This record gives sequence, C-alpha cells and structure tokens, in this order.
Amino acid sequence: MINREPIWWDRYGVPRYVPFRPGGSSRECILVLARARGGPEYLQLICGYTEQFERAEQIIRRQSLPIEEPPAGLHAKNGDVSAEGIKVLEYWRRETPLQQWQRLLEFEIDLID
Repeated sequence: MINREPIWWDRYGVPRYVPFRPGGSSRECILVLARARGGPEYLQLICGYTEQFERAEQIIRRQSLPIEEPPAGLHAKNGDVSAEGIKVLEYWRRETPLQQWQRLLEFEIDLID
C-alpha cells in the first residue's frame, strides 16, 4: 500500500505517484489543475486525438475546458460529482504518435479569474 497522496490522476481516474510526462498514443495531453465542486483541488490529465488544436482553441477562446467527474475519493462531501478546470499547467501536442511531444506554453493559461 502507498502511504502518500498521488501527484496526479490519469484520464481513467487512476492515481499516479511519479511526475507527469506525456505518453501513450494520443496527439494531445493536457495536465489541468482542477477542483471538485465543493471538494479538493487535484491534477487531472486530459488526452485526446483532436486534429486541428480544437481543445487548444477552446481553451484560448472560451477560457474553459470540460472536466469529467473527479476521481474516486475526491468528490464533494455533499455528493456533487462535477468538477471545474482552474488552470492548464502543461499542454503537450504532436501531429502523429511517432513524433516527439512538443510543449506549447501559449495554451497554459488560467481558466477561471
């Protein structure tokens, strides 16, 4: 059993105990500081396969990013299972799974004022 808090949570809600590095077959990886509504803050990974920086454009234009239900154990005490993105901490992108990851700092922004 691990006797410490996870550093971040992967896209499946699995706790991770080592520093984040982009990987897998996705074209896009976003590490987000999120908050369960009425609950704690946590680091959540969002990965995808968008073709034309769709999420990046959404982040910049709308300053929003859909966050799924918080990982188990991070829900609000009142049972609320919603969450909100606070800040994009790391945004990584590549055109194909065979290319190197590229970090794009211009998409690492605050999502709420």
